[in-house]
Amino acid sequence: MHVVTSYENMEMLSREVLKICEKLSIRLSLNSDFNKMITICSMATEINKNKDSEVMLKLCHAKRVLSAVYDCKDEADLREPLQRIAGSVLDPSSPEPSRGKDALFELEFFQYLKAHGYKVRLGEPDIILDAPFGEWYIACKTINSSANFEKQLSSGCAQVTARGNGCVAFNLEPGKEIQNLLVLNDPNEAVEIVSEALRQEIEEFRRHILKKIRDGRLDGIIYVKSRFTQFINTNTDLDVYTTVMYSSDIANQEVDAVRRFNYLSHFQDNVINRGW
Repeated sequence: MHVVTSYENMEMLSREVLKICEKLSIRLSLNSDFNKMITICSMATEINKNKDSEVMLKLCHAKRVLSAVYDCKDEADLREPLQRIAGSVLDPSSPEPSRGKDALFELEFFQYLKAHGYKVRLGEPDIILDAPFGEWYIACKTINSSANFEKQLSSGCAQVTARGNGCVAFNLEPGKEIQNLLVLNDPNEAVEIVSEALRQEIEEFRRHILKKIRDGRLDGIIYVKSRFTQFINTNTDLDVYTTVMYSSDIANQEVDAVRRFNYLSHFQDNVINRGW
């Protein structure tokens, strides 16, 4: 899936997101990361003329945040995650966990599931999937440092088990990595590079998750990884390339847990490419 946005539309995004905040009575601090992102998107056309690589990366991240909010504008329960986004640290270089980063990922992954035809809604813990076997719960966590993984896993697991069956979805974006632009010939190269990096990170975390899957607390784990990219042989200036992987332990799980997780993980179109 490849979604392309013009610089003019980025400026439109800034205006529309301000309207959403006003409608939902979200107060914006002038010095908040979110307000700065709204401002930078409002200047997208001018930023494009200057082509400053550092500023372009900031625009790339800002557009990503505003798109996540705008794409969920019609969701009844948008106010709570938007409030977290508006009042939290969103800087990807910060290694600390952030409720705002978690909320951003929640909105992005929510739209990903909707695009694949799943019936989902925003709600505790983060996303509720309405499936043939009943409600299934997804807790969304962003990891900017591997040191935070175990704590975030425990938090997400507790949120899910308090409500029923489900999984934890992790957005793996190490602070230093997400700030480095990948310059590649075409998206096929990104498939190999980003997917291999994600597989290596999954292996590092595997020992933490197996017990929670085997004892039935979680049906599985979803891993998502994004990189800012510049493809030489495409008609876009910058892209956010995202890949998704699913992890479980079929040989050591109850049949019902396998069935529930397979309902979500059976499709193969697990690549998202957003450019402009």
